[in-house]
Amino acid sequence: MQNILQLFARYGSHILFLGLEIFCFILIVNFNKTQKDIYLNSVNLFNGKLAERVDKTRDYLKLQEINDSLTHENSKLIQRLINESRINLPDLEIEIPEDYVIIPALVCDKTINLKNNYITLCKGEKDGVRSGMGVISNNGVVGLIRSVSPDFSIVLPIINVLSRTNVAIKNSNYFGTMKWQDANPLKMIVEEVPKHAKITEGDTIITSGYSTVFPKGIPIGKITNFYVEQGSANFSIDVEVNEDLARLEYAYIIDYKKKAQKDSLTNLVINE
Repeated sequence: MQNILQLFARYGSHILFLGLEIFCFILIVNFNKTQKDIYLNSVNLFNGKLAERVDKTRDYLKLQEINDSLTHENSKLIQRLINESRINLPDLEIEIPEDYVIIPALVCDKTINLKNNYITLCKGEKDGVRSGMGVISNNGVVGLIRSVSPDFSIVLPIINVLSRTNVAIKNSNYFGTMKWQDANPLKMIVEEVPKHAKITEGDTIITSGYSTVFPKGIPIGKITNFYVEQGSANFSIDVEVNEDLARLEYAYIIDYKKKAQKDSLTNLVINE
Protein backbone atom coordinates (compact mmCIF):
# COMPACT_ATOMS: atom_id res chain seq x y z
CA MET A 1 0.00 0.00 0.00
CA GLN A 2 2.85 2.36 0.88
CA ASN A 3 4.48 1.67 -2.48
CA ILE A 4 1.29 2.60 -4.31
CA LEU A 5 1.03 5.89 -2.38
CA GLN A 6 4.66 6.68 -3.20
CA LEU A 7 3.97 5.95 -6.87
CA PHE A 8 1.03 8.38 -6.92
CA ALA A 9 3.04 10.98 -5.01
CA ARG A 10 5.83 10.83 -7.57
CA TYR A 11 3.83 10.41 -10.79
CA GLY A 12 0.41 11.63 -9.75
CA SER A 13 0.40 14.59 -12.12
CA HIS A 14 1.33 12.40 -15.05
CA ILE A 15 -1.32 9.82 -14.20
CA LEU A 16 -3.96 12.54 -13.80
CA PHE A 17 -2.96 14.06 -17.15
CA LEU A 18 -3.17 10.69 -18.89
CA GLY A 19 -6.57 9.96 -17.37
CA LEU A 20 -7.94 13.38 -18.45
CA GLU A 21 -6.61 12.81 -21.99
CA ILE A 22 -8.39 9.46 -22.22
CA PHE A 23 -11.60 10.98 -20.82
CA CYS A 24 -11.47 13.85 -23.32
CA PHE A 25 -10.82 11.44 -26.17
CA ILE A 26 -13.90 9.40 -25.20
CA LEU A 27 -16.05 12.53 -25.05
CA ILE A 28 -14.83 13.74 -28.45
CA VAL A 29 -15.51 10.38 -30.13
CA ASN A 30 -18.91 9.82 -28.53
CA PHE A 31 -20.32 13.33 -29.09
CA ASN A 32 -18.81 14.24 -32.49
CA LYS A 33 -20.01 12.27 -35.52
CA THR A 34 -17.03 13.08 -37.75
CA GLN A 35 -14.45 12.11 -35.13
CA LYS A 36 -16.46 8.99 -34.30
CA ASP A 37 -16.47 7.90 -37.96
CA ILE A 38 -12.73 8.51 -38.20
CA TYR A 39 -12.16 6.50 -35.03
CA LEU A 40 -14.29 3.55 -36.16
CA ASN A 41 -12.65 3.53 -39.58
CA SER A 42 -9.18 3.58 -38.02
CA VAL A 43 -10.12 0.77 -35.64
CA ASN A 44 -11.45 -1.32 -38.51
CA LEU A 45 -8.27 -0.74 -40.52
CA PHE A 46 -6.13 -1.66 -37.54
CA ASN A 47 -8.16 -4.81 -36.83
CA GLY A 48 -7.95 -5.78 -40.51
CA LYS A 49 -4.19 -5.39 -40.59
CA LEU A 50 -3.86 -7.26 -37.31
CA ALA A 51 -6.07 -10.10 -38.56
CA GLU A 52 -4.00 -10.30 -41.75
CA ARG A 53 -0.79 -10.55 -39.74
CA VAL A 54 -2.30 -13.20 -37.50
CA ASP A 55 -3.45 -15.24 -40.51
CA LYS A 56 0.00 -15.04 -42.14
CA THR A 57 1.62 -16.13 -38.90
CA ARG A 58 -0.83 -19.01 -38.54
CA ASP A 59 -0.24 -20.10 -42.17
CA TYR A 60 3.50 -19.99 -41.66
CA LEU A 61 3.23 -22.16 -38.56
CA LYS A 62 1.15 -24.65 -40.57
CA LEU A 63 3.76 -24.96 -43.35
CA GLN A 64 5.46 -27.91 -41.63
CA GLU A 65 2.14 -29.71 -41.28
CA ILE A 66 1.32 -29.03 -44.94
CA ASN A 67 4.78 -30.18 -45.99
CA ASP A 68 4.40 -33.42 -44.04
CA SER A 69 1.02 -33.99 -45.68
CA LEU A 70 2.46 -33.40 -49.18
CA THR A 71 5.37 -35.75 -48.44
CA HIS A 72 2.90 -38.43 -47.38
CA GLU A 73 0.84 -37.95 -50.54
CA ASN A 74 3.97 -38.08 -52.71
CA SER A 75 5.04 -41.34 -51.09
CA LYS A 76 1.59 -42.81 -51.81
CA LEU A 77 1.84 -41.71 -55.47
CA ILE A 78 5.33 -43.18 -55.80
CA GLN A 79 4.15 -46.46 -54.30
CA ARG A 80 1.22 -46.49 -56.72
CA LEU A 81 3.57 -45.95 -59.68
CA ILE A 82 5.80 -48.78 -58.45
CA ASN A 83 2.84 -51.12 -58.09
CA GLU A 84 1.54 -50.21 -61.55
CA SER A 85 4.97 -50.74 -63.08
CA ARG A 86 5.08 -54.18 -61.53
CA ILE A 87 1.86 -55.05 -63.32
CA ASN A 88 2.60 -53.41 -66.69
CA LEU A 89 5.86 -55.19 -67.49
CA PRO A 90 6.77 -55.85 -71.14
CA ASP A 91 5.59 -59.15 -72.59
CA LEU A 92 8.02 -62.05 -72.83
CA GLU A 93 9.13 -62.35 -76.45
CA ILE A 94 10.74 -65.80 -76.15
CA GLU A 95 8.30 -68.60 -76.92
CA ILE A 96 7.77 -70.83 -73.87
CA PRO A 97 5.88 -74.17 -73.90
CA GLU A 98 2.37 -74.17 -72.47
CA ASP A 99 3.35 -76.42 -69.56
CA TYR A 100 5.32 -73.53 -68.01
CA VAL A 101 3.82 -70.72 -65.92
CA ILE A 102 5.35 -67.26 -66.45
CA ILE A 103 5.66 -64.82 -63.50
CA PRO A 104 6.99 -61.36 -64.52
CA ALA A 105 9.03 -59.50 -61.89
CA LEU A 106 10.94 -56.26 -61.41
CA VAL A 107 14.57 -56.34 -60.33
CA CYS A 108 14.83 -54.80 -56.84
CA ASP A 109 18.57 -55.17 -56.29
CA LYS A 110 21.62 -56.89 -57.79
CA THR A 111 25.39 -57.20 -57.81
CA ILE A 112 27.65 -57.90 -60.79
CA ASN A 113 31.18 -57.34 -59.45
CA LEU A 114 31.40 -60.16 -56.89
CA LYS A 115 32.22 -63.85 -57.19
CA ASN A 116 28.92 -64.73 -55.54
CA ASN A 117 26.62 -62.25 -57.24
CA TYR A 118 22.89 -62.20 -56.58
CA ILE A 119 19.72 -60.61 -57.96
CA THR A 120 16.67 -59.68 -55.87
CA LEU A 121 13.26 -59.79 -57.57
CA CYS A 122 10.12 -58.01 -56.34
CA LYS A 123 8.04 -61.19 -56.34
CA GLY A 124 7.85 -63.90 -53.68
CA GLU A 125 5.76 -66.67 -52.16
CA LYS A 126 2.59 -64.56 -52.37
CA ASP A 127 3.01 -64.57 -56.15
CA GLY A 128 3.63 -68.31 -56.43
CA VAL A 129 7.44 -68.16 -56.51
CA ARG A 130 9.34 -71.13 -55.06
CA SER A 131 12.97 -72.07 -54.67
CA GLY A 132 14.36 -73.91 -57.71
CA MET A 133 12.42 -72.04 -60.39
CA GLY A 134 14.26 -70.77 -63.45
CA VAL A 135 14.58 -67.07 -64.30
CA ILE A 136 14.93 -65.76 -67.86
CA SER A 137 14.73 -62.49 -69.77
CA ASN A 138 13.89 -61.58 -73.35
CA ASN A 139 17.58 -62.09 -74.14
CA GLY A 140 18.20 -65.43 -72.46
CA VAL A 141 18.87 -67.16 -69.16
CA VAL A 142 19.25 -65.12 -65.95
CA GLY A 143 19.59 -67.74 -63.24
CA LEU A 144 17.82 -69.86 -60.64
CA ILE A 145 15.63 -68.91 -57.66
CA ARG A 146 17.69 -69.65 -54.55
CA SER A 147 15.49 -68.44 -51.69
CA VAL A 148 12.14 -66.69 -51.25
CA SER A 149 10.20 -64.58 -48.75
CA PRO A 150 6.52 -63.56 -48.96
CA ASP A 151 7.29 -60.56 -51.19
CA PHE A 152 10.81 -61.08 -52.57
CA SER A 153 13.06 -63.74 -54.06
CA ILE A 154 16.82 -64.12 -54.43
CA VAL A 155 18.23 -65.34 -57.75
CA LEU A 156 21.50 -67.23 -58.13
CA PRO A 157 22.50 -65.65 -61.48
CA ILE A 158 24.64 -67.25 -64.15
CA ILE A 159 27.39 -64.77 -63.14
CA ASN A 160 27.95 -66.58 -59.85
CA VAL A 161 30.80 -69.08 -59.38
CA LEU A 162 28.30 -71.55 -57.90
CA SER A 163 25.99 -71.43 -60.92
CA ARG A 164 25.73 -74.44 -63.26
CA THR A 165 23.39 -74.53 -66.28
CA ASN A 166 22.70 -77.46 -68.62
CA VAL A 167 23.20 -76.20 -72.17
CA ALA A 168 23.44 -77.51 -75.72
CA ILE A 169 25.04 -76.47 -79.00
CA LYS A 170 22.16 -75.56 -81.27
CA ASN A 171 23.41 -76.90 -84.62
CA SER A 172 24.99 -80.12 -83.35
CA ASN A 173 22.84 -80.84 -80.28
CA TYR A 174 25.85 -81.79 -78.13
CA PHE A 175 25.35 -80.71 -74.56
CA GLY A 176 27.50 -79.64 -71.64
CA THR A 177 27.57 -77.57 -68.48
CA MET A 178 27.93 -73.79 -68.51
CA LYS A 179 29.60 -71.92 -65.65
CA TRP A 180 31.18 -68.55 -64.93
CA GLN A 181 34.84 -68.25 -64.02
CA ASP A 182 35.76 -64.80 -65.33
CA ALA A 183 35.31 -61.28 -63.97
CA ASN A 184 33.56 -60.36 -67.23
CA PRO A 185 29.76 -60.72 -66.80
CA LEU A 186 29.37 -61.40 -70.53
CA LYS A 187 31.80 -64.33 -70.70
CA MET A 188 30.92 -67.96 -69.86
CA ILE A 189 32.59 -71.30 -70.39
CA VAL A 190 30.93 -74.58 -71.40
CA GLU A 191 32.61 -77.80 -70.31
CA GLU A 192 32.01 -81.55 -70.62
CA VAL A 193 31.44 -81.42 -74.39
CA PRO A 194 33.19 -84.45 -75.98
CA LYS A 195 36.11 -83.55 -78.24
CA HIS A 196 34.65 -85.43 -81.21
CA ALA A 197 31.71 -82.98 -81.25
CA LYS A 198 31.33 -80.71 -84.25
CA ILE A 199 31.73 -77.11 -83.04
CA THR A 200 31.75 -73.89 -85.03
CA GLU A 201 32.56 -70.40 -83.86
CA GLY A 202 29.43 -68.27 -83.96
CA ASP A 203 27.12 -71.20 -83.23
CA THR A 204 24.42 -70.60 -80.64
CA ILE A 205 24.37 -72.01 -77.11
CA ILE A 206 20.85 -72.82 -75.91
CA THR A 207 19.25 -74.49 -72.91
CA SER A 208 19.31 -78.26 -73.30
CA GLY A 209 15.88 -78.95 -71.78
CA TYR A 210 17.29 -81.90 -69.83
CA SER A 211 16.42 -80.36 -66.48
CA THR A 212 13.07 -79.30 -65.06
CA VAL A 213 14.27 -75.71 -64.68
CA PHE A 214 14.41 -74.39 -68.26
CA PRO A 215 12.62 -75.58 -71.42
CA LYS A 216 14.74 -76.52 -74.40
CA GLY A 217 15.88 -73.91 -76.88
CA ILE A 218 16.22 -70.68 -74.90
CA PRO A 219 19.15 -68.83 -76.53
CA ILE A 220 22.02 -68.00 -74.18
CA GLY A 221 24.90 -66.73 -76.34
CA LYS A 222 27.40 -67.31 -79.14
CA ILE A 223 30.52 -69.47 -79.26
CA THR A 224 33.63 -67.28 -79.52
CA ASN A 225 36.33 -69.95 -79.08
CA PHE A 226 36.83 -73.64 -78.30
CA TYR A 227 39.82 -75.79 -77.38
CA VAL A 228 40.86 -79.03 -75.66
CA GLU A 229 42.94 -78.79 -72.52
CA GLN A 230 46.00 -81.03 -72.42
CA GLY A 231 45.08 -84.43 -71.04
CA SER A 232 41.35 -83.75 -71.35
CA ALA A 233 38.80 -85.73 -73.35
CA ASN A 234 36.40 -82.79 -73.62
CA PHE A 235 36.16 -79.40 -75.24
CA SER A 236 36.17 -76.14 -73.31
CA ILE A 237 34.01 -73.59 -75.11
CA ASP A 238 34.09 -69.83 -74.59
CA VAL A 239 30.67 -68.19 -74.85
CA GLU A 240 29.59 -64.55 -75.03
CA VAL A 241 26.10 -64.36 -73.50
CA ASN A 242 23.25 -62.31 -74.93
CA GLU A 243 21.96 -60.90 -71.63
CA ASP A 244 23.98 -58.16 -69.95
CA LEU A 245 22.84 -58.59 -66.35
CA ALA A 246 24.31 -55.19 -65.46
CA ARG A 247 21.41 -53.64 -67.44
CA LEU A 248 18.69 -56.06 -66.35
CA GLU A 249 15.55 -54.25 -65.10
CA TYR A 250 12.94 -56.99 -65.17
CA ALA A 251 12.86 -60.75 -65.54
CA TYR A 252 10.46 -63.68 -65.92
CA ILE A 253 10.25 -66.51 -63.42
CA ILE A 254 9.19 -69.78 -65.06
CA ASP A 255 7.52 -72.68 -63.27
CA TYR A 256 7.39 -76.11 -64.92
CA LYS A 257 3.96 -77.54 -64.12
CA LYS A 258 5.15 -81.16 -64.50
CA LYS A 259 8.32 -80.73 -62.43
CA ALA A 260 7.11 -82.80 -59.46
CA GLN A 261 5.98 -85.63 -61.76
CA LYS A 262 9.29 -85.77 -63.63
CA ASP A 263 11.40 -85.46 -60.48
CA SER A 264 9.49 -88.29 -58.77
CA LEU A 265 10.17 -90.67 -61.67
CA THR A 266 13.83 -89.67 -61.81
CA ASN A 267 14.26 -90.22 -58.08
CA LEU A 268 12.51 -93.59 -58.36
CA VAL A 269 14.97 -94.78 -61.04
CA ILE A 270 18.01 -93.44 -59.15
CA ASN A 271 16.96 -95.13 -55.90
CA GLU A 272 16.30 -98.55 -57.44
